[in-house]
Order: sequence, then C-alpha cells, then structure tokens
Amino acid sequence: ETYDNRTGIIGAGLTHFLYENLTTNLDGQASFSDYTGGCENTYSGNLSFDYRRKIPQGQTSLNAAFGFEQTHREITDSTRQVVDEPHVLETTEPSFLENDKVDVSTIRVTDETGAILYTRDIDYRIETINDLVRISRTPFGAITDGQQVLVSYQYQDDSSFDDQLFTQAYGFNITLWSALTLYGRYTIADQRVLSGPPPDRIVDDSILHAGIRYTWKWTETDFSYENADRASGISTRRWVLNETLTFRLSDKLFFSTGGYYGETSFKESSDEETFYGGRSGLQWGISRHIRLELEAFHDYVTGTSTRTKDTGGGATLDFSYGPWNGNIGYSYAHEENGLLGDTRSIHSMKLQLLRRF
Repeated sequence: ETYDNRTGIIGAGLTHFLYENLTTNLDGQASFSDYTGGCENTYSGNLSFDYRRKIPQGQTSLNAAFGFEQTHREITDSTRQVVDEPHVLETTEPSFLENDKVDVSTIRVTDETGAILYTRDIDYRIETINDLVRISRTPFGAITDGQQVLVSYQYQDDSSFDDQLFTQAYGFNITLWSALTLYGRYTIADQRVLSGPPPDRIVDDSILHAGIRYTWKWTETDFSYENADRASGISTRRWVLNETLTFRLSDKLFFSTGGYYGETSFKESSDEETFYGGRSGLQWGISRHIRLELEAFHDYVTGTSTRTKDTGGGATLDFSYGPWNGNIGYSYAHEENGLLGDTRSIHSMKLQLLRRF
C-alpha cells in the first residue's frame, strides 16, 4: 500500500547564558502534514532552565522544562501510518509503541539511520498487552542493549479532534567526591480535547524516576526506581540494581563482568515480572591493528505472562590495515520460552570489510 505524505516544519529557538550557571532555552515549532487519509497540523513551544553550580566536594544541577502543543487533526481514513517512531530498547526497561490498535504485521524496525532493517524474532520480539504492543530486543540479535531504533507501523484511529498537550519536567543531579551521584526527575503530561470525539486514551500521565550511583576504582553500582501512572499507556512500578566490575589485567587486556536484578509491576493487571542476568567480556589488544573481544551473557525474565531464559556467547576479531578495517565474528544464543515450551538456538557468523577514502 502506498502512502502519499507531505510534511513541512518551521521552527526557531533562543538560548541565553547567565553567569555560566543558568542556561535558558526557548523554542517554537510549527509542522504541517498531509497524508493519505487526512492531515495533521501542530504548533508547539518549549521553555527550559538548567542551573549548574559547584558545591564543596562536588557539583549540583537543577533543571525544569515546560511545553505546550496544540494539534488539529482531520481523518478521512481510519488506517494511520507511523513512520520512524524512536524507541530505546533496554533489557531492564519495557518499551511500548505510542499508539494502540496496531496492525502487528506492518511493524518495521530499523536502526536510527534507517539503513539497517531488523528481523522479528531474530533481532527483536513483539508482545501484545491489552491494546498496546511491547517491543524488546533479543539477547544476541543485531540490536545492542540501550540502542535507539526507529519503528514504523499502521494502526486504526477513527477520531478527528483538536487538542492541547501541556508538559512539565523537574530534575536534579548531585555529584559528590567524583564518586557518588544522586539523580531524579519528575514529569507530568496533561491532554485537553478542544473539539471532536476524544480518543480512547487521554494523556494524563506522571512519571517519577530517581536513583543513586556509586563509582569507585573498578566498580560501579547503580540503583534506580520508577513509578509511572499513565492514562494513555501502561502504568508500571519498577526498580533495578546494576553492578559492574572492570579490571585492567595489563596494558592491552581488560576484563569486565556485571549483573543486574529488578522487578516490574504492571498496575492495571497486577502482573509482575522479575528479571535478572549477567554479562562478562574480555578485550585483548593483540597488536596495534588487531583486537579480540569475547562475551558471554545470561538473561532471565519470569512473570505472570512471560518466562524466558537466554544464554549465549560470542567472539569478534577487529582488524585494520592502511585504509582497510573490518571484523569477523561468531555468536551463539539459546532462547527458552517456559510458558510456550519453545526453545531456539541461533548460530551467527558475520564478516565486514570497509575501505576509507
């Protein structure tokens, strides 16, 4: 199916610095989009403040942001197309598509450049929860932990309406002795329908995220907590503890190992997920032009609607010579779905050769 999209964007911004401590940003934008099945025009503005100051034995920063967005929609065809919706896929944090009533068969996932197309059940997984779609990476696919991807898909939307969206965000970050960091952020989003039939899910969301991180020599410990109430999506309560150890065995040999443990509660359904796992890696600079990397992992998720266990490992040899550089690698992953009784083993080989001009 072909979609005829025409989009225009106009924007301007202003930044002001006060005594190198306070940075103020003000920007506005107007976007106009005509597509097969309707049109959407949006006007938005944002005001943010970022205050930084040195304190005894450390540094502190406070920030606040306020946003306003007004949108006019006219829909003649209920089938809508979303192009390049950004998502960050992390092992310890669930990610949901922004719209409900998604046609799962139309989902297309690429890297942030749009050049690499990923494969479902090889690089990422899809799971439907109520009317929403959850997307997650597989442990040894081509999507790395914490990587941003772009998701395109079709969904059903029968409503033409005008609305306003107000957002607020407040945060802080305190670093002491170059080792201890305290951080937190609280965001609020409120949607008001001006005319037309309202959508099934009105935005009335609030998210609290806070944590503490301690770094000392070869160890880093991080504990984070998040409490999210989303009228427009899935409300969750989540905490996760991460520990990473890094050792420099010699000038050219590094070894790292770490693990994590956490829990996610889905408030509407009272479902809970427990997740834990670990990773170890070895990096060896064999010579100026050759480097060897070894990696092993174990990830386990168990809950009311899921029970998966992923284990595996791999090796990559990076090399360079003059204008040429590349790598050759092998990886193995074994995946088990305890609820469905499915198992799968994946062996992958890769070879990449590039020339700089």
